[in-house]
Amino acid sequence: MVAYKHKIMVGYNLDLKSPSKSGRGHLSEKMGAGGKCKMPEFKKKSVRFDHLEPTYTSYSTQSEIQTYDLEDMLKQIARIARAEPMDTKKIIDGDSYIFHVCKYHDEDNLWELRVLRIREKILPGILHDDGTYELIKLGNDEVTAESTTLAYAPATHTLYMQRNRFGISIRNMEAYLTELSPKDTVVILAVKEAKAGLLRLTEEANYRKVIMSAEINPFDELPKESLMKDFLNATRKARSQFCRVELRVSRGKNNTLDAQEAVSFIKEALAYSGIRKLDVVIEDKEDCEVETIDLLSNVAKYVLPFNYSMSNPITHERLYFNLKSEIIKDEK
Repeated sequence: MVAYKHKIMVGYNLDLKSPSKSGRGHLSEKMGAGGKCKMPEFKKKSVRFDHLEPTYTSYSTQSEIQTYDLEDMLKQIARIARAEPMDTKKIIDGDSYIFHVCKYHDEDNLWELRVLRIREKILPGILHDDGTYELIKLGNDEVTAESTTLAYAPATHTLYMQRNRFGISIRNMEAYLTELSPKDTVVILAVKEAKAGLLRLTEEANYRKVIMSAEINPFDELPKESLMKDFLNATRKARSQFCRVELRVSRGKNNTLDAQEAVSFIKEALAYSGIRKLDVVIEDKEDCEVETIDLLSNVAKYVLPFNYSMSNPITHERLYFNLKSEIIKDEK
């Protein structure tokens, strides 16, 4: 728990750090056969960090999209967050977000960032070792929150963002940074590429097919007006947990998908934290050859392995340390 004007109970969705009703402590502390203390049972989990390039445009000047150096903004946020993190609170799509950590590390030339999504509507619960379940009980000045770890490298203008379906989404992070930017500034977090596939996704390309598979759970992170949301909503009504969509045209020389709509749908899918598969089939205009591009393999990202247990959860500190180590290793 971190105490401010409001107390914030931070969740990682990986541990239940609460004593049982009987007062016998955590599951990892229980005695095994013969009176010997059981060793903590470690589990494995991979955590993904996407590499994003902050860019911006302006409605008032209708300027072209340009790279956005976040340093000046982060310096301002750091001053505010040191004194009172709740003053960084912004409401995006009905959810509240704050910068809980905004700190520059001179020795690494990296900004350590942590954004919390405050859960004021639905409280999580506690499952005890005897099988009973109860909602977390909070005081009047307490709220629960979900954590997302990020890092910003000024040298490369790269924002490394943890993909956590319970935390802040890429789309809401764009909206949050837009709220904190000068008036009329619109922030766009462009997905960096591991290969050249994404560079070819323009409205001039010929799209023959788009195949998408996704989980339904992070449904609420999508904007109200969204083709992606329309597909997922239809599937959700059937109580399905997964959705597979295939957009394609019949065989024929001039049969292609509407390029503008296809690109829009692909960008929505790439930003969605529940995406599991995204393939695009493009036809070359000159020789009519078709190529299938696996877009998820083209996204620049780190997938970092972690061991965790109830007594050793995956915390922001562990996430940032491993992320920082990976960034520094890549720079050498």
